[in-house]
Formats: sequence, C-alpha cells, structure tokens
Amino acid sequence: MREYYAYRLQQRDLQSNTLLRGGRLFQQYIIDAFSCIDFARLTHNKIRQQEARSDMFVNVRDAVYRGDLDASNLGKRIILPVSYTGGPRYMFQNYQDAMAICRVHGYPTLFITFTSNPKWSEIQEALDLIPGQKVEDKPDLVVRVFRLKLKSSCTISSKESTLGTSLHKRGLPHAHILLWLDAESRWKTTSDIDEIICVELPDPSIDKIGFDAVSTYMMHGPCGRAFPSAPCMSEGDCSKYFPKPFQPNTVVDNAGFAIYRRRDMGITCKNGGVELDNRFAVPHNVDLCVRFSAHINVEICSPTAAIKYLFKNVNKGPDRARITLEPVNHSQNQPNQLSDQGCQQPPVNEIEMYLDARYLAAHEACWRIYEFDIHYRDPAVQRLLIHLPDQQYVYFHDRQSLQKVLARPQVGKTMFTEWMATNKKFPEARRLLYTDFPNEWVWLKDECVWKKREQGRAIGRIMCVPPCSGKTFLWNAIISALRSQELIVFAVVSSGIASLLMPGGRIAHSRFKIPIDISDCSTCTIPKGTKLARLLKRTSLIVSDEAPMIHRHCVEALDKTLRDVLFDPLIQDEPKPFARPYFCRKRNLDDFARWLLDISDGSVESVNYDPESQTSTITIPTSLLIECEGSPIHAIFHSVYQSFRDHYSDPLYLHQRAIVTPYNDTVTEINWYALTLVPGSQRTYLSCDTLSKTSQGSYINDILYSPELLNSLKLPGVPDHELYLKIGAIVSLRHASSRAMAMGQTLKFVGLYLPRPVFAHGQLYVALSRVTSFEGLKILIHDSDGNATNQTSNVVYKEISDFTTSTSIMEPKEITIPQLRRGGVTDYIILRIARRWDTIFPNTNQFVTIDFLLTDDIGHAIHAYMDSSLGKNFSTVLYEGCLYKISVFQVKGPKSSHNAVPGTNTLMIYWSTSIDEIHENVDRFPRHYFVFANFDNMRSRWKKDRVMTDAIGMLVGITRVCKIKVKKHDNEVNQITILLRLLSGDEVKVVLWNKFSAKLDVDALLKERPKPVMIIVGTTVKGQDDTDFYLTTTTGSKILVNPTTMEALQIRERYQYEMSGVQLIETDDQRTGRDPTVTAATESRIIQLLGLDPSQIGTNKFKIIANVTGIDTSGGWFYTTFPICSSQMLDGHGKLYCGEHKHQKPKLIVRLPLLVRDATAKLRLTIFGDLARVSIEGMPILADSESVQLPQQAYKILDNEYEFVVGLSKKSLRRGELNFKLLEGTVEDLSLNTPVKRANTVEELILATPVKDLQSGDLDADTPQKSQPECKFDSDPSATETPQDDPSEPGEDMGSPMKKAKKG
Repeated sequence: MREYYAYRLQQRDLQSNTLLRGGRLFQQYIIDAFSCIDFARLTHNKIRQQEARSDMFVNVRDAVYRGDLDASNLGKRIILPVSYTGGPRYMFQNYQDAMAICRVHGYPTLFITFTSNPKWSEIQEALDLIPGQKVEDKPDLVVRVFRLKLKSSCTISSKESTLGTSLHKRGLPHAHILLWLDAESRWKTTSDIDEIICVELPDPSIDKIGFDAVSTYMMHGPCGRAFPSAPCMSEGDCSKYFPKPFQPNTVVDNAGFAIYRRRDMGITCKNGGVELDNRFAVPHNVDLCVRFSAHINVEICSPTAAIKYLFKNVNKGPDRARITLEPVNHSQNQPNQLSDQGCQQPPVNEIEMYLDARYLAAHEACWRIYEFDIHYRDPAVQRLLIHLPDQQYVYFHDRQSLQKVLARPQVGKTMFTEWMATNKKFPEARRLLYTDFPNEWVWLKDECVWKKREQGRAIGRIMCVPPCSGKTFLWNAIISALRSQELIVFAVVSSGIASLLMPGGRIAHSRFKIPIDISDCSTCTIPKGTKLARLLKRTSLIVSDEAPMIHRHCVEALDKTLRDVLFDPLIQDEPKPFARPYFCRKRNLDDFARWLLDISDGSVESVNYDPESQTSTITIPTSLLIECEGSPIHAIFHSVYQSFRDHYSDPLYLHQRAIVTPYNDTVTEINWYALTLVPGSQRTYLSCDTLSKTSQGSYINDILYSPELLNSLKLPGVPDHELYLKIGAIVSLRHASSRAMAMGQTLKFVGLYLPRPVFAHGQLYVALSRVTSFEGLKILIHDSDGNATNQTSNVVYKEISDFTTSTSIMEPKEITIPQLRRGGVTDYIILRIARRWDTIFPNTNQFVTIDFLLTDDIGHAIHAYMDSSLGKNFSTVLYEGCLYKISVFQVKGPKSSHNAVPGTNTLMIYWSTSIDEIHENVDRFPRHYFVFANFDNMRSRWKKDRVMTDAIGMLVGITRVCKIKVKKHDNEVNQITILLRLLSGDEVKVVLWNKFSAKLDVDALLKERPKPVMIIVGTTVKGQDDTDFYLTTTTGSKILVNPTTMEALQIRERYQYEMSGVQLIETDDQRTGRDPTVTAATESRIIQLLGLDPSQIGTNKFKIIANVTGIDTSGGWFYTTFPICSSQMLDGHGKLYCGEHKHQKPKLIVRLPLLVRDATAKLRLTIFGDLARVSIEGMPILADSESVQLPQQAYKILDNEYEFVVGLSKKSLRRGELNFKLLEGTVEDLSLNTPVKRANTVEELILATPVKDLQSGDLDADTPQKSQPECKFDSDPSATETPQDDPSEPGEDMGSPMKKAKKG
C-alpha cells in the first residue's frame, strides 16, 4: 500500500497531474493515505496480539517436561512493539541509544536545529512546472528537498552525531541534530566559541553574502511593541526573551552555559519594516547559513544534567491534540460514589493509546509515506540483551507445538550467551566488556554468533538488566565471592523451598542437627571431633536466611553448640561467640592515634558509664577545647576559618576545613552565620511548594498537603524551603556527623561543635577522625544552659566494636596492575617508570599534568598521572628508569585523550600518595614498554587521540629542519618530516616538532649504512582522512634510534638486502598509505621469490630487475567480463547477464603474460587491463582470443631489461599459489624512448630510478619484431618455473610501477 501511494505522489511531465493540483484537498489526500497505511500496520499488530506469545525459555522447557504442549496456555500478550516506527517504545529506545553515545563520547558539543526553507530554488523551480501552484500545496516537494539538504548537512559533518526529525502541525519541517566534535575541534576558550557560533550581523561592506543570509534567515522578529501580534508574544513580552542585551565578549559560566558575544556594532537590517540589530540575532554559523540558505540555529551544549532534555527533544514522539472526553453519568449514585462496575480498571491497550488524539500533518504524512528516516545516529548502537540463565524470552505462535519451539536450532542462543561462548573460544575477546564488545565484534542475527568486525564501528548498550538487587542475590554474591577464595560458607534457611534459592542451601535443622523438640536447654547434636565439628572450625561464614522465622531456642542451641565446638582450652580462657579473626587492627604509636582508637573501641577512660544505653561520659583534653566567652558559633567558626573574609571564595582554602556537628539544625545555624560574613546582597530562593499535577489524586493531595506543610518539612540531604545565597558564596553539600562519614576524606582543620551530645554508635569517633593531626582539631562543648564543659558522651556498642576490631583494618599488601579496581587504594604496588613527560596544551601552553608510563615485572603497563602542582611535592622521586613502591593512590578510568597504553584504568597520584624508591631487583622490570601499531591500527586511529600511537620502522627518508607558522602561535616552530618503512612494507610519514627536531642529526642519519631503525612513541594520527594521514609528535613522545629490541631486529632481518642510505627529501609532501607511488618495494631476485610461501608474501611488493624473453599468447591475450563485478557471464535468452547484477554490457580485458628472466631464474609475469596499453577496440565480444593476433607494438619490449614491481593477486593469496602480476605501470611506458629522469624525491626515486643503461636502438620503432608463434617459454631446463595457471584478478592496485632498466 505504501509503495502505491508513494508512486501516486510523484510529479510526471507526461501526465496531467490532476491529483497534485488539488491544493488543500491534496493535503487531505496525503493525510488520509498515510492514515490508511498506518492503520493497516496497527491492525496487523493487533491481530498478531491474539496469536503471538512470549515467555522465558525455562518456562517453555518446564511446560514441555510436565506434558503441557499447547502454546495457547503459556505466555503473555505482546503490546505495541519497539519495532513499530514512531511508537512510544521506538522513541524511548532511540533516546536510550543517543544516551549511549553520550556515555562513550561524553557530552555533545553542538545542538543544531535545521529548518527547511520554502524559498529554496529547487522548490521554486519544481513549482513552476505546474502553473499556479504554491509551496503550501506541495508538502511532498518540501519534504523531499528538505531531506536532500539534511542528508547533505550530515555528510559535511563526519563526526559522531544523532538526528531527530520533527514535522509539526505548525511551521515547516525541521531537524534537531546533536553533534560531537573530536577533542581537537572542541572549543577550549571563548574565542573558539566565537569561531563556531555568531550572533552578530556580518559587515555588509566586507561580507555581503553573509549579511544577506543572516538578515534573511537568522533574525528573530519583529516582535515586542513594534509587532505585538507576533506568534512569540505572551502577556505583552516575547516568550523567547528578545531583544537580548548587548554582550561585549562571550562568557561561559561554571555550569558550562554560554552567553555569546553580541556587540553593538551599529549594523542593522530591516525585517517587516522594522529595524533590527544584533540584539535580535539567533545563534548561528554563517557558513552553514550561506551554504544551505536556511534557518540553522547552532548552540553550544553545556555539560549539565539537562542534557537528557536535549536527547528527549531529538527523540520525542508525534504531536497530540489536547482533548478530554468524559462520559455522562446517568446513574442514581451520588457524584462522589463509584458503581460496582466502575471499580475495575479497563485493560491497557497501547495501540489505542497511540491513536487517541494523535495529530497528523501533511508534511509528516509525506515523510512517512516516502519512508524517510525519522532518526539517524552515527556510530551505530547495538542493543544488547542480558538475562539470567535460561530466562531469555522465546517468541512463538499460539498454535505451535512447544516441542517444535524448543527444537529450533538457535532457540537457546542469545547475544548474551554467545558473548560468553566467544570469550571462551577467543582469548582476545576477553579484554572487552559486554558493552564494548560490538565495537570489535558483529552480531549475526540469523546465525546467532558473534563475528570479528572487519569495518565500521558500533557502541554497545544493555537494554535492561533483570532484577537482581534483592537479599537473595546479595547472599549469593557474598557466598560465591568467599567460596571463590577457597573459603567455607554454610548457607542455611528455615524452609525447604527457600533452600533452592541459595547455592548449596540446606535447612538449618538438617545442617546443624537442631532437635525438633526444642527447649531453652537444647543443644545441637554435633559432638566434638566429628567431621561436621571439624568442618565448622574451618568455616568462615554462616548465612542464615529468614533467621527470624526460626524459633529463638533454635538460635540459642546453635550458639551454645558453636561455642562448645570452637572452644580450645589450651589457647582460650572461655568459649567465645562464632567469629573469624581475619585481620588484626593496626595501632599506631603516636598518642593522638591511640586516643582515637580508644574512643572507637569505647576503652577510653570514662567518668560515667550507662550499661543500658552503652554510653560513657569522657573528658576531652584541654588542648583541644575552645575558650568561649560570647557566641559559641562565632567561636567555633573563627577557630577553624581564620581570615574567612579574605578567603571566602578560595576553593582550596574551604576544601581543607569543615565544622561537623551531630544535628542538621545546628548545621543550618552555622551556614547562616557564614553567609553573613560574605560581602554583598543576599537573595532568597524558594523550593517548589506544590505537588506535581500529574500525580494521581492531585486534587485530594492539594487538600491534604498544604504549602505551609510542605515548606515546613526538613529532610536529610535536602535543602530547606528557603535557600539563602550571595554572589561569590560557594555552595557545598554538608551533612551532620554520621557513621557514613567514616569513608569520607580527611581534612586539615576540623571543628567539632557539640551543643548536644552525640546519639549514635561511633559518631564521636567519626567526627574526630576527620582531621589529619592533633593540632588541626578544635572542639567546643556546652550544656543545655550554654555553659562550656570539657565532657561529652561517647556511644559505642561493644558487640559491634569487638567484631570490627578484629575484621576492619587490613595490613597493606602488594598488588599488581591486573588487580587494580576503580576507587581509592591503600595497598601498595611496585612499578618502574618507563617514560615520563609533561602534558602541555599546545594552543594555550597550559601545563596540565605530569604523566608516566609504569611497568611491572610480569609484562603489564599502566598510564599514571598527577596534577602539575604536585611536581614540587615529589621532586626527589619519580625519575625515568627508577623503581618505586607506590601506596595510597587513586585508580581512575582512562583519560579522555592521549593515554600511553590502551586499558580500562589509570593510576592517579595525589598529595596523600606515598612513594619510596627501591634499589633492588630493578632489572626484573622492563626499562621500556611499547605497543607498536601496524598500518591498519594507525588508519583506524585517524583523528582519534584516546590512545597515543607507538611506531617502529626503518628510516627511508628525511627532510632538513624547516620553520613552520602554526595556527594560534605567534612564533614559527621547527619541524622535520621523516618517512618510516614498517615491517609490513608500508610507509608512514611522521612530523617531528620543536625539541625532537632539534635533537636529530640529519647529516649523521643520511650517512648511516644500512638505514637506521627508529622507534617513535607517543604520537597521534592526523591528516585529511584515513587514507591520507601522518603521525605527529606530542609532549608525550620519545624517539629511539637503532634500539636493541626484538622488533628492531625483525626490521633489520626484513630489510637485510637494502644497503642504500636514507634519502634526503626536499619537501614533506610525501603521503602516508598504501599508495603505490609512496610505498617502496623490497629489492629481490626471482630465485628468492620462488622460494617464498604465498602466506609470507601477503600484500608485500618486490622489486626485481629482469629481461623480457617472450610473451606467452598460447592461452589468449584478452578475455571478456562484466564491468561492474568482473564475474562469470551467463547466457539468458540470447543475452549475456550476471546472476547478481542482471544484464550488463560486457567488455574486453587485456591479460598479457610476460616471460622474464634474471641471472638466478625465470618467471611468468602477467599484465592486466590498461597497464598493457594494447588496443582492443572494434574487437567482437566473446571472440576467440587465441585466434586474434597480438598487436605488433607489444613486442617492442622483448630482449630489454626492466625494473618490475611485482606481487601476488588476491586470488593467488586465497589459493596459495605463486602467480605474480605487475602491480602498476604500462607497456607503453616501457616503450617510450626518452631520457631517464633523475630522481629528486623519494617518490621519484621509487618510480623512475634507472638500473642500467639502455642499448641504443632497443626501443626504436623500426626494430624488427619477433613473430607471435615464437613467443614461448625459454627451454633452459635448469631454470625454475612458476605454475602456468594464472588466477590473477584484473584491476588490483598493489604496488609501484615497473621501470625499464639500462643495460650495462
């Protein structure tokens, strides 16, 4: 149906186009057409609801086991699916996909709104074809042109992006685009924003085209008093807040919101007869406006929580009309009473909900009829399924046999189960998380298997995770973790059903031999010395689920039995409760630490002790107390925040200080006092004092919860109703002292204010332990009457304290790089510094971090860094090549760019980190660590600087030091360009800047024989595209010349026959890549080629010097094929056709086999296609090539010596055969009697270097030619031959051309 209507909407010159002339009736026709299409699709889904079912795999399997084979008795109904374009699930999934891109690439850079322009020339020219038509009469034409423009705009931007198309009931079609720019293109300063976004009219005397575009498309209004009836006007003001105030410079606040530069330049334009200046300009990019002649709003995306709004705006659903239909109540019931029939809610029908009150416009109908994309994103997002074992969903028909459902070949396979299977099969897959897997692997839906990705990219997104946060999951996780450490865990429950939910679960009565008839004197039947008693002695944990369901006497009986079983009179005075003393608490020697530990244990000397509340009254040392004669808040505040007025806006000053107190109302008083000390006027911000109107029963809620009640609520962690702020006041979240603070960071200065005693276990210890030294702690205590005192309460529950004393603090242990996990680490790690560098932004010269590459003794490496300000703190350590013991550090995720090695973690050194140098066993740790990239790795990293690139190769070309003017730099910088030949034979250009160019002795490198091998690490890949790229040094780069590494030895062995020196390049315009004019071939001889295996040759190229002895035409010298696919021709009804591409016009391809020889052996070499330069015009298709003589011009190359660049074709590699072909160059080139050109560059050296002088007359046009039948192989039996079959494929571009050599 859709195809029919799409056909009917097309405009044709040979038809009357009556339908298209219908005006508004044509719009109604389009809307009705799509309504029919959409209704048919929804009807199909609704019918399928009655037949299609789904259920978990385990449920289907269990149903078969119990003999229930009828599918209609199983499963749940399916509602409007996610596959339905435009449905709520479809929109939500696209929103989640866009958020997945945000998760990987961070916040988007630009938010662009592209609106169609009805005055586009393409639209106007098409309207002229049918006289009398208006643009509003042709919505089909508008959306088609808009789609072409939109596609062109997305082509311009090759960055990551997501797109949503909006077709509203009012206005023109427009698209919302979220665009991610790479790190190099992102704005770093406000001047960078000014280069991207402008809100000013261009000067017409300088840029008339830009002025016309901006004044026409990017000016808001007129509105306001000049035009009060404008659509944007609301209650006398512009709802878009125009005109905006002038702004001399672009400003970005701390939240990332940008206020663009909007200067008063005196430039105006007229719109609707009203003068408009820069205050009415909409943010835009002038180049985009000029290029597309349309309204294109460009905004900077601020990194805030409101980012979700942007994505939802891109992925929001269709428009809906606001209509409320209420049935008339004719019953006799009271208005506030419901009938019995009205108590039951009707079933949810998502199809009806989707259709109800939906608004459909002509533009949207056309867009959907043509099946244009309403969402687009790049890179693609792979939605990943995750489920518990055998709980994946299986879809089936209600009339299907469940046995047949389970008999499907792939019924038990999902992308989640196959991901785990792939990890078992391929070791390289194990380094990827599930969400990272689609970036390197592709899910084949039909085969239900993951395949290694060959091209493209994708982001993984887990759609949903099954509920697994209950206590059963928690028990299972703890049990599995301990058992994985070979520890013994008992899992017991109160009932047999519950035991099935825990691994190895048993009923408590069965496991511990608890008597059935239980009393307060009962014990378990576990005698000492039995196997169960010995097992209990080795047990580390007992998990008793649903313990309150067991009788108290059962728990007491088990406790008495455990005390008896575990009691050893030789080492214990009396039986103790079951507990495993894993770790012993480390007690420091200084008095302050011992005092804190005594407070934590409850063992500090007390004045009074209440055993019921376990609260002791202790005396605080006088040196810690604050003398208070006036306001206690004034005293405690100024003892901690000295010179507050001078440092109230200094984050570092505030970050080192805090006042802790047990109660939230006291926190409010202290904050209020601090605010009064900040200069400036105060502003009051009020919270929302009404409940959400979308909540159920909102009318009743308004009565129950008055604004006064809502405003009086004081909730932990939530600010009060009135929030008082001043400009310059730093807002931070402060809590009252609690046990949870024990995991917080320590501070340099802490004040403890106790107007009332503490009330919770360990609360006093938590507050006191926040400070790093005795001198930084100040305490103020007073009673309820305000009298100062030196005594306070300390609440310590002995049961908890005794247990945590034996288990909480662990001795630091040595860990390795693979054991690192995100967060703070107090253990230590021993690493050697392989490389150290300073990270400096080149545009601003800002010194950001000091970075390191650290290695361990088992072959792992990790990127580490610290803030540049910490350099003086660690000035005596952290040198390259030295070994260090590092403890108390942070493990973070990878940096956003320029990581030295790939990995999921980085090590961050901060001011608490302890670093000690180790002088023993340094040689066990590698001095250097490299991750060398091959050519494909480099190409994939083009303009992706997340990981720096290490390269090794032979130096084949180098330039002199030259001066380069760099963008955003006033001074010129030094540059050297070198050309490295990799192990694969590919060549890559490397640009060396400043310090690196100064350290290289170019003259010495030019003299080296053989060519030197170089390692260049820490580079990034730049260039025009992934086929024309180069490496460039960074501040993290390092260069090694002629290193003694294994990779360097491989390079030496690979190019052992090259004894020439490094070529001096006059210019640096060499291109990186596999272009045959750049990538040099390896010099070789025929006998060496014949001794190689095809798998060793691969795509490598070889240069040989050989004499042409003949041309073999026994198998013909041309063949017939198709131009598109070069596949085999088929005969169908007298016409030649291809099975895939149908009928084509065949063409002839030249295949010229040459017979060549050098001093070692002879070889058959094939030239394909245009390289032969032999005319085949006028020759009949499918002619017998053996019966057509080769033109005489081809024989001019006989008995001449040439330089050939040869290699294997793709077909030869697949078959494993040694059939060589000429990679580039032509026979005609070989026949030209011209002087040999002297090579000036590396490229010319490869293409035109002569080997020997030519004999005079060899290429003369009058030289007698050999007759065709005599062109056979040389009959020398001592020479080695290659196979005669030639499977080479035409048109393959693999290397450099062949050149004619001079004879000696």
